[in-house]
This record gives sequence, C-alpha cells and structure tokens, in this order.
Amino acid sequence: MGLQKKQENLRRKSKLFFLICNLLWAGPLLFTLSACNSLDNQISASDPSHLSDQWKAHNEWWESIEDGDFALYVRQPEKSIQYFEQAIKQANSFGQADPRRAKSYVSLGRAYMEKSDFQKAHDALTKGLELQEKLHGKDSNELSGTLTDLALVEFNLHKLKEAKALSDRSIELKKVAKDSSGSSEMKYVRGLILSQSKDVKNEIVSENFESAIKDFSVDFENKKLLLDTVGLKNYANCLDRYSIWLSAQKQTAKVDTIKKKLESVERYLNEFETKS
Repeated sequence: MGLQKKQENLRRKSKLFFLICNLLWAGPLLFTLSACNSLDNQISASDPSHLSDQWKAHNEWWESIEDGDFALYVRQPEKSIQYFEQAIKQANSFGQADPRRAKSYVSLGRAYMEKSDFQKAHDALTKGLELQEKLHGKDSNELSGTLTDLALVEFNLHKLKEAKALSDRSIELKKVAKDSSGSSEMKYVRGLILSQSKDVKNEIVSENFESAIKDFSVDFENKKLLLDTVGLKNYANCLDRYSIWLSAQKQTAKVDTIKKKLESVERYLNEFETKS
C-alpha cells in the first residue's frame, strides 16, 4: 500500500475516531456553555443565534485540534504546532476556566515532544497541567496522562528527581481510580527512571520495561492507525532504551528480539514520514 493510500485510510479512520469523541463530548459541552456566567449576564442559552455562534467557535477550535493531531500522525510536528497554537488562541476566547484551553496546551506539549524540543514541551504541558488541576482538582485521574508526559519530558531534561515525583503521582492516581488505560507509557517512563536508580533491582527494571513493551505491542498491532506518532515513538524509544539497558547488564539473549521489534516500529514510522 502506497503512502498516499495509507494517509487516506488514516485520515478516514481518524475522522471517525474524532467524530465519536466529539459526540461523546457534546453533552458535557452543552452543560458547560449553559453554565457560563457570560450566558447568564448577556444572553439566554436558548437563543438560537447564540448557540450558532458558540458551536461555530467550537467547531473551528475542534478543526484546529483535529488537523494538529493528523499532522502528528504523518510526522509533521511543525505543522501540528501551528495548528495547536491556533487552537490555544481560539480556546482563550471561551474563558479562562474552559477545558478546551487545557486540551490545547497538552496537545501542543505533545507536538513539541515529537520534535524533541523538551523545554517547550515542558512549558506547554506545565500550563496544561495547571489548567487541568483547576478544572478537576489535583487528585483527579484526569491528570494522569499529562503527568506521565511531563515525567518523560523531565527525564529527557535530565531532571530525574522531578521525573520520579511526577511518575509516582501519575501511578497513584491510576491506582486509586483503578484505571489501566495509558499503562504502556506510564510503565515505560517508570522503567526509564528506575534504570537510572542505583538501589533498584534489575528484575524490577526489567519487569517495567517488559510490561510496557507488552502493552505497546498490543496497541501497535491492533490500532496503529489510531495512535499518534508521539505514542509510536515512545514505543520505539522504549525498545531502544531497554535494548541499551540489557546490553549494559550483559543480558544479550533478549537484545536481538527487542531489536527486531524496534525495526518493525521504525519501519512503520518511516513509511509515514513526509517533508513538512
């Protein structure tokens, strides 16, 4: 299958995915809009012209988010950054407490992660996390994904202590909520951090990497077209880091198997790489 055909299939599947998300989110959005102080003070929520303007603004914002996500799918981080920055500007018009602001900043942070611009990723994700905390509270499981992303960013900025604190917090929120989603990236980040800790047994490090790879592999085989390249790159980096760690521990028996998995993921990623 050629690149153009793959991109067409990807676009179609991602459109369906986002449509479902949009429909699921429509109810909470209506509640949010009807609860806005600006509606109470300026115009009734039942006014058709008002709803039309609100939905037009929402759809324009959602289109920016969707286009940014798609740019990430086809490995065009520069374009995705432009779309997400546009989404932030659009979301700012919805009010300081609107959840779309948090979504936009987190998306921008992940785009910078794809570009390996970890300082800018840190700034965007930190802002997104602050907004999420105001919206949901500091003990909400809604924060766990952003905490994991931020922990990975801190690790890449060589701030191991900060990375560990964020990772610990994410794991605890998931544990309390009994939520297993996003476990692959969470375990990968945990494995990275533990691999740099001198007082951790090799078995525990290996267990986290192996468990992360197992979860990543399931996602990769079953729904690769719905995974953005940040997630896919995390899978590739997990395999690469584990391979390096195994070699350093002289556990060469597993290295060849891990490298074959890595080659498969990188080959898939490279098929979608296009010039920005």
